[in-house]
Amino acid sequence: MEILSKIMEEITAFMGYSVAGITFGTICRALIVFLISLTVAKIVIRIICKGLDKNDRIEKGLHTFIKSIVRIVVYFIVVLIVAETVGIPITSLVALFSVVGVAVSLSIQGALSNVASGVMLFVTKPFESGDFVDAAGVSGTVQEIRLTYTKLITPNNQVILVPNSEMCASKITNYSAQETRRFEIKVTTSYDAKIQDVKDALNKVLTDDKRV
Repeated sequence: MEILSKIMEEITAFMGYSVAGITFGTICRALIVFLISLTVAKIVIRIICKGLDKNDRIEKGLHTFIKSIVRIVVYFIVVLIVAETVGIPITSLVALFSVVGVAVSLSIQGALSNVASGVMLFVTKPFESGDFVDAAGVSGTVQEIRLTYTKLITPNNQVILVPNSEMCASKITNYSAQETRRFEIKVTTSYDAKIQDVKDALNKVLTDDKRV
């Protein structure tokens, strides 16, 4: 019993030894809390990611953005829990992250504007991949919608990357939104041609084309 009590006293003394005001006991407790919180965080992230993958109502391009936000929030909560265990004031830590967040957001505000516009495009869905649109002074087929830009293929097979902030700020004309639409073609003929002959020729072309 004496040996056991001495061992306990040594352990207690060791756990009570402090470095910079933090005892080894607090460090061990924080490590245990960190491991448990990290395990729970990974389980929560895995569940949310699986739920997003099964959700077809949310655009696939938005899944990556949502997953990144979820990871940042969950791991930030883990940091706060561990900090509280160690004895670091959470309010000071939150204030520090807020200042850092403001500084980072100001330095990349252009990119953040494109990201916010990309989220709006995913939510409002003014067009989808494969649609032929006219927006931001560019006409082309939408090949891909990313968080920061939209990739268009012009009729002459040029690839144009349009920032999403410009897409949202401009008027968007979606020519593929409806299954059928009127298409106007100007046809010139000789002044000597008879009107009825011109009409008959045009009607024949339209009648022979199954797409009309």
